[in-house]
Amino acid sequence: MSAGQKTPEGEPDTNGADTNQKKSVDSRTDRLLQLGSLIVVVALVVVVAWIIVDSVIYNLHDTKTNVQIVLRSTKGEDPVTIERAQEALEAAERATGSAERVLSFLEAAGFLIALALGASALYGIRNSRETRDEWQEMRDELKEELAKIEYYRKQLDSLDETLDAQQKMRHEIQETSVNAAELLQVYQEFNRKKYLTAYDQVQRLLEIEEKKDDPAQRNPHTLYIGGWLEVLHITGKLDAGIEHLEQAMQARPGWPYAKAAYGVALRRKGQQHKLKETDRQTYWRQAEQKLHAVLIEHNDLMEPNQESFWATLGGLRRSMGNVPTAIEAYEEARKVTPYSSYPTGNLAQLYLRQASEGNHPDRIDKAVKMFERTEALARSELQAAPGDYYHTMDIAMSIMMLGATDDRFEDAHDFVDQAVSVEQVTPKMLDTSLSGWRDLLTYCPGDWPGVRENLKIAIATIKLAAARIAIETQNENEHPGRITEALQALQAVTGLQHQPANKIVSNWRDGWQVLRAICLPDHPDYLDDINAAVNLLPDNNPTSPNDDSPPAEQEV
Repeated sequence: MSAGQKTPEGEPDTNGADTNQKKSVDSRTDRLLQLGSLIVVVALVVVVAWIIVDSVIYNLHDTKTNVQIVLRSTKGEDPVTIERAQEALEAAERATGSAERVLSFLEAAGFLIALALGASALYGIRNSRETRDEWQEMRDELKEELAKIEYYRKQLDSLDETLDAQQKMRHEIQETSVNAAELLQVYQEFNRKKYLTAYDQVQRLLEIEEKKDDPAQRNPHTLYIGGWLEVLHITGKLDAGIEHLEQAMQARPGWPYAKAAYGVALRRKGQQHKLKETDRQTYWRQAEQKLHAVLIEHNDLMEPNQESFWATLGGLRRSMGNVPTAIEAYEEARKVTPYSSYPTGNLAQLYLRQASEGNHPDRIDKAVKMFERTEALARSELQAAPGDYYHTMDIAMSIMMLGATDDRFEDAHDFVDQAVSVEQVTPKMLDTSLSGWRDLLTYCPGDWPGVRENLKIAIATIKLAAARIAIETQNENEHPGRITEALQALQAVTGLQHQPANKIVSNWRDGWQVLRAICLPDHPDYLDDINAAVNLLPDNNPTSPNDDSPPAEQEV
């Protein structure tokens, strides 16, 4: 593997680079040793030549001295002098020979020095090339090192990003776990019928979802249960509930639960009092289409309260005046939830309606059987979920309608009192029940006078409870008209031939006095109606005997 080549894992190979770097260092060391040796040889040659030249110069100087002596002595032509001259001449010859040899040596030395210098020059040229090559190698090696540094820097940056991502993921997981736990608590409170508590808990989760810009990242389950609570149980939050259900459908396209719940929301939208009838029918048609389309594909779809969406469709069709298709929807609901009192009780009401609107004498018997079945189912459900508002109210309605044969009106009113006293009951829940009670009164057979009177008494009790709860919860959207409606219901009861029992009258008196205490500081404009209601209630009201004669009726 060559230097700089990356391993399969993406890291650069450092073994080849280390080997080349070691070879380069050894090569430079060898060249430095060779240059040093050459410099030492040249220096020795120069020193030897200098010594020899100095010796020759000394001999020449000595010869010169002797010659001068001889020349001075030749004036007397002394034989000794001639002899010395001869010696001086020989010495001069010898010096000349030495000088010639020295010159020859110097020439040779000069040649050697020139050769050495030439070799040095050639070495320098070669060394220059090698130096350039070495610099290039060092430059390449440096690039490789820089590449490795850059690689590891990127690895560190990537590691930092990975750590940040892991930390963010860990935070999101922790947050998701906390949110999931809170969402589970919301569903638990919902199943316990603690709707206000459930809504208080889900509001924080809804705020988290609303901060997410991408609809696909929102939690559809949070939006679903939050929207459902707002549509059915929280006063003044219908539009917010519709928006949350729309967001749930965006977060999870095609989710049948959200689509069905949206149909329920449109039905509620159509039930608003201030709507024009054309707008109401438009909302109801849209709701009917959406619910039916979903149920065709998902026949066993269940609401959060474990009731079939077929029952909701049946109620919608009943509101639209289509009784036969409403009965079909409730029958489908009974197949999905055979042990629920909800679709059975509504079927009993529809059979009464058919009996009153047409020539269907057999429908009375079917209605009675359905009311008996409803009571039995509701009692069983109440044992499994003690204190449940809707099961309690189903029992009260069933007993009331069966009073034509077994005269259990007192028991029916006891269950009405239990229902309106359930913890966290809301005006919306009471309004839903009032709609059913009014239908029972409207389609009650004319030969059931005792049933009709007691239906009015029950309606007066429920309207008084709705007014009190609306004032106590300080919900301004629920105040207008409620006290007036409760007064009108009470006035309708005072004209009955059979007056309510003392227990009922006592409960009413207490309820109206509570209303007066609540409204005195903050809502004095309600006091006139409240005082009028209190004045209608006698201090003592003996229980009236049974009388089957038809009473004079007033609108409730």
